[in-house]
Amino acid sequence: MMQPTVMPKPRMALQIGITGHRANKLGRESQMAVDHALRRLYAMIGEAIGKIALETQERIYSTAAPLIRIVSALAEGADRIAITAAPADWRLEAILPMPRAEYARDFLENAAASNSNAEFERLLARADAVTELPLLPSVNVRDEAGRAQHYQALAAFLVRQIDLLVAVWDGQPADGPGGTAGVIVRAFNEGRPVLWIDPKHAAMPRLLLAIDAVAPTDHRWQTLDTGAVERLLRDILVPPAPPVSPPDARHGA
Repeated sequence: MMQPTVMPKPRMALQIGITGHRANKLGRESQMAVDHALRRLYAMIGEAIGKIALETQERIYSTAAPLIRIVSALAEGADRIAITAAPADWRLEAILPMPRAEYARDFLENAAASNSNAEFERLLARADAVTELPLLPSVNVRDEAGRAQHYQALAAFLVRQIDLLVAVWDGQPADGPGGTAGVIVRAFNEGRPVLWIDPKHAAMPRLLLAIDAVAPTDHRWQTLDTGAVERLLRDILVPPAPPVSPPDARHGA
């Protein structure tokens, strides 16, 4: 007699994309505030996903510990702060906007270029996976417009890989294509939740509800707490319950 096939259950997994300003837009005090806010936000995510896992393991997911990935371009500034702040057991996946040698040129303009590039190489070595997007045909990657097109391609690809986006953003409109605001708008329009840390108000991580393209003060958002994060992650990780069938009229009173 054949034994019934036992279908393996998936491991719970969450992909968190990172975008944010480069170091030149974040002073030292802002960097420290952003680091603190990210650690607080990550703690809320960890607590919420742990609770959801306890409720759903064996019923929906396997008993393996949830897998949480940070997906980042490893840029100076917010990207690297977000990686450093992440819990040690979270994984890192790198997506680069162009081949690594060309991308590293972005960090040569920094006054501490040697340290920045060394950090870039350390992060690459630490990553579980590295995707290097190819150079775009007929685009000069060495001029500003061509480089911006590669960052636009990065934004499009990164958003498709993630469940939610964590954004360190001053709320201002995009300076040009491919920047932080552009990534946020793309993620928002494609239905990815955007968890927003404003460097000037970093103590209040926010869920972005609406973006005003003209007036930064008119963005709509709600302050995040553990309950709000848990509800958000349930929408991502827990399959919808089957619809409740209406009572059969033939068996009614």
